[in-house]
Amino acid sequence: MEKTNIPYEDWPEWIKTVTAFYYKRFIKSIISPKTVRSFSYLSFLIGILAIAESTEHIDGLTDTPFGQRMNFILISGGILNILIGVLNWFYNYKLHLWINENSSWEERFAHKSSGKHQFQYFIILAVLITISCLGAYLFLLFK
Repeated sequence: MEKTNIPYEDWPEWIKTVTAFYYKRFIKSIISPKTVRSFSYLSFLIGILAIAESTEHIDGLTDTPFGQRMNFILISGGILNILIGVLNWFYNYKLHLWINENSSWEERFAHKSSGKHQFQYFIILAVLITISCLGAYLFLLFK
């Protein structure tokens, strides 16, 4: 398949939003879509281990306020890592595949992200953090 070199202005809006805060140094290490899949596996593993750690080894500390906060942070961090792994698995992989097939990262970094895309990125991040905190709260409530 031949690259079409689509200009940044014609990129899909969701790709512009997701790449709003991507940095050149970071992207150089994950140019391949297969690397993105590997990061999603790592994120799943970290999430599962954080939740397992909070349920197995912190039970004796949950009587103290510090232990309760620590348990909440571990569970919410674990849920957040699992959510990020799912998003990497589906969307970030497609994003990298689309950019590698239709354009280039140089094209992306030649243009500054708009305020609209940066705001949408922050909204997505806030929703992910809220979901993970709510999930941790529900997990601890029904534990």
